Amino acid sequence: MTGYSDHLIKNVIRQKLDKNTKPDQPAARQPPKIIIYHQNHFHDRYQEECHALKSINRRGVTPTDPTTIIHFRIYCKPNLTRSLVMRNSTAPATPNKTTTNVVYKFS
Repeated sequence: MTGYSDHLIKNVIRQKLDKNTKPDQPAARQPPKIIIYHQNHFHDRYQEECHALKSINRRGVTPTDPTTIIHFRIYCKPNLTRSLVMRNSTAPATPNKTTTNVVYKFS
């Protein structure tokens, strides 16, 4: 008689079921992040300006919770004709209905 033994088949089935029913290991908790966004336009000295903003953020801004990490993201926008057309559009401006006041502790 050829084939697999019943004992081997039961072991493989049990291993597969145990693998699928075991609770996963909890993922390592990442510290909470605060992301500060800044939009900039390309100009002659935009790299120096971005570097200055990053150094100010690194030296003078600390979160109130010491486990929190601050990320600074700078978006540089080109001065293109299409962006000027969109900015000078005659469409009515939409008011900002939702504003938030965030307070940071500077040391």
